Amino acid sequence: MQKFLKIITICIFTISVVILAEIYFQPISINQIDIAQAQVKNPANLSIKEFPIGWIDRIERPTTPAKVANEGINLLIPYTHSYQKETIETYLEAAQKNGIKVFLEPYRKSVETGDIAAVTEFVKTYKQHPAVAGWYAYDEPALRNRVSHETLEIIYQAIKAEDPKHPVAVVFAGSQRRKVPLYWNAMDIYMIDRYPLFYPKPEFNNLDDFGKWMQESAYYAGNKPFWPVLQGYGEQEDGKPKYKRRLPTMAEERYMFYTGVLADADGLIFYGHHWTQQSWVDTVLTPIITEFREYLPIINVNNIKRPPSVNRKDIQAILYQEPSSQKKLLIAVHHGRNRVKATISAEPLTSSSQVKVLGENREIKSARSVITDNFDPYAVHIYEFF
Repeated sequence: MQKFLKIITICIFTISVVILAEIYFQPISINQIDIAQAQVKNPANLSIKEFPIGWIDRIERPTTPAKVANEGINLLIPYTHSYQKETIETYLEAAQKNGIKVFLEPYRKSVETGDIAAVTEFVKTYKQHPAVAGWYAYDEPALRNRVSHETLEIIYQAIKAEDPKHPVAVVFAGSQRRKVPLYWNAMDIYMIDRYPLFYPKPEFNNLDDFGKWMQESAYYAGNKPFWPVLQGYGEQEDGKPKYKRRLPTMAEERYMFYTGVLADADGLIFYGHHWTQQSWVDTVLTPIITEFREYLPIINVNNIKRPPSVNRKDIQAILYQEPSSQKKLLIAVHHGRNRVKATISAEPLTSSSQVKVLGENREIKSARSVITDNFDPYAVHIYEFF
């Protein structure tokens, strides 16, 4: 009898674990407004006044701040490696001169070994510099168990004890998103990266689950600021691919960018400036950022009247409205590789019969707050209503 009861107890426990796992890791519909949008996020004492858009970089490249200053970039996160004070200060001075903020990385060896004294001294040395906006505690700690959550929590507490003013960010590898809750008490800002475009694969290869991945990654942000890290590297100046990656096309980068926006990203970071090409930045990334910053005043309000209704599961749409006017912005993203037609409706969209499709030099008809439009593979359409 005792053995039987023990078996029953084990079975009940196992079933409970399975049920909890199903609840916690339930799949997220791609056209569902992310849970993070319903939460009030902690601003993390961020001193950057605008929406953060930045690059991962290297500290020994002091020419970067001047290069990115006129490209819509306002933040840089340079790897410090083992470079000493003179190199770090040169970079910070260049950033300050060009109006760029920096999230500074303590030496990785100090973080990995849990050397509180060394990390505290590093923070103490640079916390007063006007270019410093925060701390980049570690790069992908859960990948191959580089740094345990216990160690990173100790490091976080040491940083905050020395500098409670500035936020602490941690980036996670895209495959490690379910380990993020373990590190919850080791960061103020949650970052996660994924670089899906491989050389010499064709356009849109390996983007099939990108939208779902982004939504699930955003889910783990909870009430912390969420900064996805997007691919901005590939072929080098000599044409050779870095880590088997290729540079994204305009359509791919715009798709990844606005997929992050619709996942309620609080900032967007690109990897990595030290491995990109300036010609790609000029022709692909900067035009996307410039476009986005034009729409940012409405998007920043985050005043979603109602989730639009879409007749396709692979089309995600969110409606923004400027409270002080009747101006509305609807961003629609197609998460698929086929050309499709979609019908989008929301009350009230517009009293006008014509709707502008921004950046495409065209208009479409609207009938009773319903629009129908064609979507190419992984297309992004931005509609303006009055």
